[in-house]
Amino acid sequence: MLVPADFNPSRKGEFMIEGKKEHWLSFSGQVDEASVASLCKGISEHSDKHPEETITLFIFSGGGSFRAAMAFYEFVTRILKPDLQTVALGEIGSAAILMYLAGGERGITKNSRIFLHELSKKYEDGATLSTGDTEVLNRNTSASQKLYARILAECSTGRISQKAVEELMRKNTTLSSKEAVKFGLAHKIL
Repeated sequence: MLVPADFNPSRKGEFMIEGKKEHWLSFSGQVDEASVASLCKGISEHSDKHPEETITLFIFSGGGSFRAAMAFYEFVTRILKPDLQTVALGEIGSAAILMYLAGGERGITKNSRIFLHELSKKYEDGATLSTGDTEVLNRNTSASQKLYARILAECSTGRISQKAVEELMRKNTTLSSKEAVKFGLAHKIL
């Protein structure tokens, strides 16, 4: 859900957030087509009104749709290209990590975590799949997982390989803020 971030997470100068509070946005909850469309619209409108300003996006989300998060990542990094700074709050996981990685500068709060796991498919109630359907689904999920791991590795600027990301995903790994910086997923602890 896109909401103006009119809260102030600063405590005694501990945070070094660039940009003014009126250029802060936040995203929380489920990553899905509707929430991502709303966020893309909000960032686009904000960028149009204030093209010279850094937009700070606070993210606290357990994830959701890989397809929706990938659309956000591509829209922000390949099409809109705003001056976007992202900040991880609490725990971000799964598809929300792609949204976080769209920031040119990525901060993470001291006690925040990043949760990596293998991609999965949620079935509709009563869904029936044939053996062929299952094979196609597995092949597509595997391709998406490799793409996801490749993007994480690329965003780490060489600090972690695609294979290492895939291994962390297989192990359902939670990274501390220090580990997120060590692996290059976050740039600084705030």
